[in-house]
Parts: sequence; C-alpha cells; structure tokens
Amino acid sequence: MTKSLASCAAGLELLAIPAWVLEPEQIRMIWVNEPAAQLWGAVDRAALLARDFSDISPSMRARVARQATEARAGRSLIEQTTFYPLGSPVTVTTHTSGLWLEDGAFGMLVQVVEQNRAPDADLVRGIEALRHTDTPVAMVTFEGELLMRNPAALRAFGDAPFRAWFAEGADGEEALSLLQEAKALGSLTTERRARTTSGERIHRVDIHVVRDPLSGESVALVQQLDETARTVAEEAAAEEARTVARQREEILALSVPILDVGEGKLALPLIGVLDEERAALLVERLLPAIVARRTSSVLLDLTGVEQVDEGFAGRLLQITRTVRLLGARVALTGIRADAAQAISASGEDLGGVLTHRNLRDALEAQRRR
Repeated sequence: MTKSLASCAAGLELLAIPAWVLEPEQIRMIWVNEPAAQLWGAVDRAALLARDFSDISPSMRARVARQATEARAGRSLIEQTTFYPLGSPVTVTTHTSGLWLEDGAFGMLVQVVEQNRAPDADLVRGIEALRHTDTPVAMVTFEGELLMRNPAALRAFGDAPFRAWFAEGADGEEALSLLQEAKALGSLTTERRARTTSGERIHRVDIHVVRDPLSGESVALVQQLDETARTVAEEAAAEEARTVARQREEILALSVPILDVGEGKLALPLIGVLDEERAALLVERLLPAIVARRTSSVLLDLTGVEQVDEGFAGRLLQITRTVRLLGARVALTGIRADAAQAISASGEDLGGVLTHRNLRDALEAQRRR
C-alpha cells in the first residue's frame, strides 16, 4: 500500500542518506532532507526547494513519467542515474517509491542508497547516451516481456506491452514472430508498421540476440528507426514518376492520332520524331484499328515529322510491311526533302508503297479508286 508523506515525515527526518519527495506532474521538490541539500549543492533545504526543475530534457521527463507509473502501481525502482547539481555530474543509485501528498496529489520518495564517487566513465556515458538518444531501444525476452526500454521507447510506445508495438497480426503475433525469427538467425533487420503514441508509423526494426547482464539469459535487443518520412517521400516520388509516365503515354498517344477518312480508310498524321518508341506505339494502336474497322487503305502523313535520323527509313518500312501483312495498302504523303533523302540513302525498298504530295491529293486518289 502506498503511504502518505504525513505518516512518514518523522521517519524521513531521521534518514542519514540524501532523500527528497518529488511531485512528478510539475517536476518540483515537495520535501528534502539536509543530506539532499548537501548532495545538490544547496545552502539549505529552502534553497533546494526553491529550485526550478521543470526545464528538463524530454528523455528525463519521459523517465520521470515511467517512474511515476511504476510507483503508482506500488512498485519501487532501483536505478543508477546522474544528476547535475550546479552543473557538476554526480552519479548515484536511487530507490524510488510512491506516496501520497497532503493535498491528495501523488509524489515519489527518492532515496540515494549509493553514491558512486568514481564511476566507470564508459558505463555512465553509455547510460546517458541511451537515455538521450531519439532511437527507441528495448531489451525484451523472447516471450515478449519488456526488461528495459529507454525514454525514446517510452515516448514512442507509452506503457503499451511489446506485443502491441506492431500493427499487423492479432494478439501480438507479429511482434512474437519477429523475436523468434531473430532468435533463429541471430539478428534481424526489417521494416514494419508500428503503433506509436503519434499514430501508425513506418519503423526500421533491428533485433540482435544478446545476453541479459543480470540473468545471463539470451534476450532480444530491439532498436527502431522511424522511416516514415523517407517512405512517404519515396512513395510520393514513385507516384510522381507514374504520373509523368502516364502523361507521357497520353502525349505520345495524342501525337499518333488515327483518323477515319472514309469507308475502309484510315489516316495517321505523324507529328514530331518517329523514334523507336513512337513507331512501336503507332503499330500498337494502328493494328487493332485496321482489324476492327476492316481497313483496306492506310495513309501515313509525314508532314509533321520534325526530325529524321538514320533509323527513320527502317522504322517506316517496318510499319508499312506490318500494315500490308494485314491486307491493307499503304500510301505515304507529305514527304519532305530530308525524309526523301534519308529513305533513298538507306537503300530500303519501299516498292509497292504509293506516295502523294500531300494528304489531300492522297484522299482524292483514294476516292477515284
């Protein structure tokens, strides 16, 4: 049962170790003893009580919130931490438990059970780095029990159990499946949808099998990196690329219009450059139209062709051969001088292909047939 400050006050005054009562909501000290004032470098108790502790880092605020949650549940915590009285680091081991204040608010009794005068530098710095990093880190048994989580993990997932950290699967199936896969492989890196206090996010999840330094048992060290921004940017870029490709296809389609100019007759005004892509699209659109409309004659108008390259004649010949295989005649109109030179220089045989000065002459010739 959680005691009250009033019932413990007399006993607390007798403590020879530093102790204080912290109100976790506003991060302020309610009661301190003389050894605590000395530890914090205050001239007396009143000076320590007057200090403002509200301007603390997000990681420390998350840590205090976790301690309060544990203390409210009647559990005490023994932890190593580093304070900075007057800017100088002091590493201590604290015992934290809960009690009720006179105004009915909840408080935490913090007692310094050990003060480390010469702590291991790497250990202390490692602990501080873990507490202040924005990367959620947790140590979990392969059954899904949380052994440890840093403040970033608390901010990301709150008090949710590890089984509830991921969005897919019922009853924590996905979380447990990840642990078992990492156990079998020794390590695992994957991307998963995570249920965080900020909503669903995309996390890169790194799981390594390590030893629990207390029990010696194999456990999972789980680290996560929020990749939501990158994923959203990649999806947006992919969608933009699809849109550009779709627009390009639409533009290409518009540049190869198929006109019905009479019974059994189709005209194709070619616009722009007749490159391989445009030639393939022309054949792709033209052949079904020839079959569907029972076409007997196709007029290819080259008036709008802007550029003639070395492969122009070969592509033009390929189109005419393909059309003739379907039983339709081909006539070329609007052949410019550079196009005529390219066809002649290529040596391609366009025998059997009618030519006309322009589309009007070709239509007139078709009507006289």
